[in-house]
Amino acid sequence: LHTSTFQSSTAYHCPHTYRFCPRRIPSKDDLPYFSSPTGNSGCSLTSCFGVYAGGWGCDAHKGIDVNAWGGIYSVCDGVVTWAGMYNDGSASAVEVDCNINGKTYKVRYLHMPMSDVNKWVARINDENQENDKISSQDYIGQQGAVGNGVSGAHLHLDVSVGGTYVNPESLVGNCSFNHDCGYWRSYCESNNQYYCVK
Repeated sequence: LHTSTFQSSTAYHCPHTYRFCPRRIPSKDDLPYFSSPTGNSGCSLTSCFGVYAGGWGCDAHKGIDVNAWGGIYSVCDGVVTWAGMYNDGSASAVEVDCNINGKTYKVRYLHMPMSDVNKWVARINDENQENDKISSQDYIGQQGAVGNGVSGAHLHLDVSVGGTYVNPESLVGNCSFNHDCGYWRSYCESNNQYYCVK
C-alpha cells in the first residue's frame, strides 16, 4: 500500500495527518523476538520500506514486498484480530496483534488468495477464542495478487507500533535482495522528496 510522495524543501516536515519515517534503518533489535515471514523457504525482497523502489519513483511504502513462493508464516506469537478484503478493494489481509515487552505490534499480511484469507475469517468467527491465537512460524497461507492494481503474486508485510510503521526489512535477512533499499532512500532524499507514511 502506498501514499503519494510528499515533497518539501524542509526535511522532516509532513502534514499533520502523516507520521514521518526517519532515515535511520531499524535493526533487528527494534523488532524483538520476530522471525522470518517466509520460514526456511527461499524468497526475494522486491520492494523496500519507506520508498517504493523501481519504476514507481519515490512513493511512500508502509512495508516491504516479498516474493514468498514457499508460503507465508507468522513472524510472532499473537492473536489474529481481523481477516478479509478491505472495503476499498486495495488488498486482502490477515491482521495479527503481537504483545511483546509491553508493546502491541500490529502485523499485516496482504494480497493472499481469498481461499487462504477466508480460513482465518472462519477461525475468527468461531466461538472458540483459542482458534484466534497464532504462534511464531505457524503457516498463514500462500502469496497472492488480490487487490486493485496488484500486478503479480507477492506478500506485502507491514508492522506498526502505536500507529507508526516500522521497517521490517531485518526480518527477511534470508531473502535475496532485488532492490538496493539504501540506494533508493538516498536517491529520494537527495532529490528533496521526503516520504511520509500514515
